[in-house]
Amino acid sequence: MKSRPTRAILLFVFRHKQFDLLAANEAAFQIEQEKKSDAEASYAHDTPSTRALYVRRALVNSFFLVAGTVMVGWITGCYANSLWGPTSAFVNRIFQLFGIGVLLWATLGKQGWNIQTFSGKSLVERIDGWIYRSLYVIGSYFLVLSVSWPAR
Repeated sequence: MKSRPTRAILLFVFRHKQFDLLAANEAAFQIEQEKKSDAEASYAHDTPSTRALYVRRALVNSFFLVAGTVMVGWITGCYANSLWGPTSAFVNRIFQLFGIGVLLWATLGKQGWNIQTFSGKSLVERIDGWIYRSLYVIGSYFLVLSVSWPAR
């Protein structure tokens, strides 16, 4: 039972008790799944080639996320330039500072060992990853926007 990222993040931020309940239910489900997989004793997922596949998949997925963010930011900047013309230097600086601020926020707010579980798949760990990626996309978008929408 995997939670949807948006719902889980909203519960995490605004509805603490409902999030705790969701996390407990998901942890119980995960424990049950691990018991079933232990009973089957299938260790094929631990092979070096499978781990290499995970790394390749992560690289491809992250490439497309970066490329999509750059394309959307660039298209937005070009479209805004065609509608309103060049932006002011002040607005351009605000985009740059906001983008940098969000990237730093994501980097400094990223959790690691202090929330890590043995499986690495807990709801809190996934939410941390979702928030981290979302903030990186938002920050990168504003940096690309500041480049693609020229200042006067």
